Amino acid sequence: HLCKELLDVAKKNGFEHVVFGTNKDDLGDFRPGNRAMKVFGARSPLAEAGLSKQDIRTLSKKLGLETADVPASPCLASRVIYGLEITEERLKQIEKAEDFLRTLGLVELRVRHHDTIARIEVKPEDISKITSEKNRTAIIAKLKELGFDGVELGAFPPHPNPGNPNGPDENWPGAMPEKSQRAELKAKMQQLGLGFSGIAANLWGEKLINTSDQSKYIAEFRRNAEFAADLGIPGIRVDCVQPPTILREIDYGAAMERVVKTWKTCADIAADFGLTMVWEFEPGFAFNKPSDIIRIHDAVDKANFGLMYDTCHGQMVGVVGARQEGEKETFPSQVDFIRFLTGRIKHLHIIDSDNTCHKDAQGNDETSAHPPFGLGCLDFDAIIPELVKASRLPHDWWTIDLCFWPDAWAATAACKKRLDELVEKYG
Repeated sequence: HLCKELLDVAKKNGFEHVVFGTNKDDLGDFRPGNRAMKVFGARSPLAEAGLSKQDIRTLSKKLGLETADVPASPCLASRVIYGLEITEERLKQIEKAEDFLRTLGLVELRVRHHDTIARIEVKPEDISKITSEKNRTAIIAKLKELGFDGVELGAFPPHPNPGNPNGPDENWPGAMPEKSQRAELKAKMQQLGLGFSGIAANLWGEKLINTSDQSKYIAEFRRNAEFAADLGIPGIRVDCVQPPTILREIDYGAAMERVVKTWKTCADIAADFGLTMVWEFEPGFAFNKPSDIIRIHDAVDKANFGLMYDTCHGQMVGVVGARQEGEKETFPSQVDFIRFLTGRIKHLHIIDSDNTCHKDAQGNDETSAHPPFGLGCLDFDAIIPELVKASRLPHDWWTIDLCFWPDAWAATAACKKRLDELVEKYG
């Protein structure tokens, strides 16, 4: 630990303490340095005094200190993801990336180093500075130049997307309504050796089950499918949009008929664009019982339609029976559930489960928690071989899904290492 080395140096030079600038606001974050500080006896006077960042700025102004309004700037080592070795090369990558971003007019920013991925953090009011077409292109090119290999895309603001589903595109961040915009982005990504693995269509604002008119849902699906095709994205994801409690309001048979009819149409649209369409079933949306999943999949009955199997959702739906309305339907193990779905799985998300749900703002169960590998109860040496046999993947992507995890990036490196091990054994 660097902390221990500093303490050794301090003692050799007659100093009794080593102090850190940690404040009260920092104590709620996951910071390995805080743990090292406690282990080796370093002190943090600001945190011990209970002073927050704002308290420190206020007191600094009263004392007339020049540093009162200086933007926070932790050491570069804090930008390296937990579990990844801090090296001079990585610190230089971060420094050069941040220096470049400042030339775009950004002041408060961080470039987080996640091995082959760079994560850029800016203030909300500065998002437009990095999502404008000109700056986004410059940033991607610069990160590639610095040795990063991947850029992740979501089809909703501030990322590139087909446009505002409910109004004009002018003030909709990331909107790319024109084919020329999409062609340019696709070409730039190809030129940089980067690609897109799939798209989660922005359909969460649409109605699917509690309306007899699904034309808006279908129209928005078509727009997302065209967007995916224009960018060379091979697959598009859907879900039931509305919670399982919607079935208390709508007749079960009528609700299922609406979903099946709509998704038949959507699958045909996807096929016209050369896309695979997958359904992500989960506790938080309607039709979350194993028999529902089979019934809807088989009723849609389209060659390009399949299931997206998420191992955390699989546990919560197939084994725990979370948020199922009425009598629960479960299997003794996830292996049994996977076998039940054989031949229907076309996309995979791999992550652990601790048999709990993520909670909403009111503390109620929402959907699967998605803890990192090792913080749950899943036996992947039993699950993965069955998934390999049961799946009919049109590609070779296995995706890590840390949805809802409060410090997902800090867990990414360890999860990637674990997934690499599974791929090596079973992929």
